[in-house]
Amino acid sequence: MEEDSLLAASQWQVPDVGPVPFLKSSDPSSSYFVILNSAAFFKVGSQLEVLVHIQDFQRKPKKYGGDYLQARIHSPKLRAGAVGRVVDYQNGFYKVFFTLLWPGKVKVSITLVHPSEGIRVLQHLQEEKPDRVYFKSLFRSGKISETTECNVCLPRSLPLCNFTDLYTGEPWFCFKPKKLPCSSRINHFKGGYLKGLLTAAESAFFQSDVNIKMPINSSGPDLVTVIPRRIKETSNLELSQGSGTFPSGYYYKDQWRPRKFKMRQFNDPDNITDCLQRKVVYLFGDSTIRQWFEYLTTFVPVLFGPTPSWYKRFNRKEAAKQTGVHFKISMQQSHPCVIRWHFIGWLRDEAALTEGACPDLVEFNLGSPKNVGPFLAVDQKHNILLKYRCHGPPIRFTTVFSSELRYVANELNGIVGGKNTVVAIAVWSHFSTFPLEVYIRRLRNIRRAVVQLLDRSPKTVIVIRTANAQELGPEVSLFNSDWYNFQLDTILRKMFSGIGVYLVDAWEMTLAHYLPHKLHPDEVIVKNQLDMFLSFVCPLET
Repeated sequence: MEEDSLLAASQWQVPDVGPVPFLKSSDPSSSYFVILNSAAFFKVGSQLEVLVHIQDFQRKPKKYGGDYLQARIHSPKLRAGAVGRVVDYQNGFYKVFFTLLWPGKVKVSITLVHPSEGIRVLQHLQEEKPDRVYFKSLFRSGKISETTECNVCLPRSLPLCNFTDLYTGEPWFCFKPKKLPCSSRINHFKGGYLKGLLTAAESAFFQSDVNIKMPINSSGPDLVTVIPRRIKETSNLELSQGSGTFPSGYYYKDQWRPRKFKMRQFNDPDNITDCLQRKVVYLFGDSTIRQWFEYLTTFVPVLFGPTPSWYKRFNRKEAAKQTGVHFKISMQQSHPCVIRWHFIGWLRDEAALTEGACPDLVEFNLGSPKNVGPFLAVDQKHNILLKYRCHGPPIRFTTVFSSELRYVANELNGIVGGKNTVVAIAVWSHFSTFPLEVYIRRLRNIRRAVVQLLDRSPKTVIVIRTANAQELGPEVSLFNSDWYNFQLDTILRKMFSGIGVYLVDAWEMTLAHYLPHKLHPDEVIVKNQLDMFLSFVCPLET
């Protein structure tokens, strides 16, 4: 029942019009938009309506919908921006609704992400080619090693190793090695991307600078002037937002302003340290939440270890004593700092040790692959423990040891929780190539574990980071298109609504900003995400 409603909510209406030649497909350079009430008198809080008319490459009006558009309003001088809501009338016309949230000159921008003809191709790939990203595992015993292909589902034409998780039921299979047992698997890694997925005709719908993330111009004015509201009206606007608020927030002077609560600005490392003091913070998911770990350990240097340049300020023979893979920095007898390190040549590895303030710190390098983890940072003085762990397969990382393939739901089941426990989860990017049912099953397992954690420890703070838009080219579009991730984002929001978790709206925070879209957004956007996350952990006192 729930799965049916989720699939219905994410369903995209693409008319069945048969094969369409390129010249009759949607052309962003021929299409245009019109501000319907551009002569009206606008105040902050007013609604702005924009009509978009899609035409083909022969400059003829399209008679059907299904195009994927992104829309925002922005004021470059104010570094302000917000997203709009797009309604498809299924006849070549679209209407976009904006809420004007700041005073000044406000410009409208409309982007064609994919034409409807391209969306049909993406739908076909999603349903018929879920294996277009393939994975592998290395099996080893003694001097014998073999590598085989792995995935959520494999043909049974050859013997399989069944690595389905016993607790969550999450399926995962590898082709059985010819000479080795299934128990000899030692790692997991991305095998690659299938080539030759499209015909020449289909490839025409995925061209950079032609019909992928291209602007649609206005046929008239593309901006309006917005005047401030009176103080009493502004107060009512800010405080009367309901649970279904859209947009959820907006940028003003590069600071994200949620419409449902007052977000704090954590501009000083000490502010973050004060917020996280005596807390255990778990970050679970893909590389977009690993960015949070990287930001925190860079911006708050006490959470990470000293660089080799730090040692140069002291007599190394007196300050550091090598004992196997451990180095004890004995600057102060009362506060020894122990750094665990697993690699030879540690003084040459700048990436291994970053700015810090020993001896307040115990920093553990677990010898984990750079982009994979798990990662761990500790601030002894302030009793802060920060952990990052990637989610279980499918995951397109380089190499993950089999012993480190953990499912988020299982990890949550091992957390006691409480007022000093914080959990943040981001699971989306690695599911974009699979049928939506695969993602729904994963989120259902995570949600069940979240509900159980909140039942036993209601004061645990749990934050969900949504998907975000990214840069797209012809190849990336086939595997990680914004259209795929928009579907995942729709499902995620519905599945985690009403269960007592907080949401960091990375989707809107990416689309509303003036910087180019990236899978891993620039630091100014990540900072706003962290400010929102920390505002949930340490809200303003009322």
